[in-house]
Amino acid sequence: MMMSRYRSDVSDAFASMNIAMRRAYDYRAFEKPSDSPLAAAQTFQVHWEARLNADYRNNISNLEGANTTADHVLQQIATQIDTAKEKINSVVTDTANAQNREDIANELASIRQSMLSEL
Repeated sequence: MMMSRYRSDVSDAFASMNIAMRRAYDYRAFEKPSDSPLAAAQTFQVHWEARLNADYRNNISNLEGANTTADHVLQQIATQIDTAKEKINSVVTDTANAQNREDIANELASIRQSMLSEL
């Protein structure tokens, strides 16, 4: 009788220790949702919000990448516009002869094409 009571107590203590270890490992306050509906609802809410935060973080990362790409493209286009402006000014101020004007026209056409291809 005493031995069976001792075994029962040890078994209960071991089961309680296992439950405590599992709760410490996965931070759950219940074994089945029906054990504690309030704790289950709170846990599911926390997990849902954590997933939303992960999605939000991914969306922000994607937008930052798109913003960086757009900024890089716009910087390249601004550089090309400055180059085109300098070439047009050299033609307008008569500092280029006829052959140079034809070369500049070809360069402007290539600048236009590269700007359109970057967009």
